[in-house]
Amino acid sequence: MELLAGSDKNDNTVINNYGGKAQLLALDNEHNYIKVQTSGQGFFQAKKWTLPDSTPLFAVSFWVCSPACDGGISFFRSNYTPQMFDKKQFPSVEISDFFNRDSLAAREISEEDLKKRFDIFFVRFELQSNSNNILVINDNSHYMNREDYEKWKPFLKGDCLPLVWKDGHFERGEVYFLER
Repeated sequence: MELLAGSDKNDNTVINNYGGKAQLLALDNEHNYIKVQTSGQGFFQAKKWTLPDSTPLFAVSFWVCSPACDGGISFFRSNYTPQMFDKKQFPSVEISDFFNRDSLAAREISEEDLKKRFDIFFVRFELQSNSNNILVINDNSHYMNREDYEKWKPFLKGDCLPLVWKDGHFERGEVYFLER
């Protein structure tokens, strides 16, 4: 992979129409991946997969941070037609996917009660340059006040849910905490 951030050899920034800078952070032609920092708080990624019938599938992911990060992901086929996935192909992700149900049951706390503590679900989808998996990152730790987050953290399995690419669809992996 060719990482370009901070390289003196390449001018990897452009000035946008509003006077801000966008910077190419990574370009990996071998793995069909690109990452761009679009502003001080914004990011864009794109990646190409190949479906079992040899049709290309493209994903575009974007997120902004201030301080919590939130974003989205879209998929397209080779003819720029949006690709609609059903839950079997690309599972929907909810805040409860990050809950440790055993810990909740042991303390007699309902999922609904914990959902109310996380009133907003900040999530970003990070495409990977070195694999076909997607990391779904729950960024609520940057939104909630630290004391509240630490109180509820024992009831979480983690803040990162890998979606594993397998035979043309994504499957849920095991939730874990990112090392920060």
